[in-house]
Amino acid sequence: MLFIGFSLISVLVAGYAGFRIGQTVRYRLPWTAYLDQILSSAAAALLAGLLAWGQSA
Repeated sequence: MLFIGFSLISVLVAGYAGFRIGQTVRYRLPWTAYLDQILSSAAAALLAGLLAWGQSA
């Protein structure tokens, strides 16, 4: 059950990072516009993915 929860969180925050990257490209914003949110979302996705992987073992 925890594996599914961590996997879902990982997918959601990775999707949010992708959404912010898309906004940066679409609106021709400076590459630093959402950098903090992109990096924090990517780190959260990585952490949740590792937690899910740990729960599956």
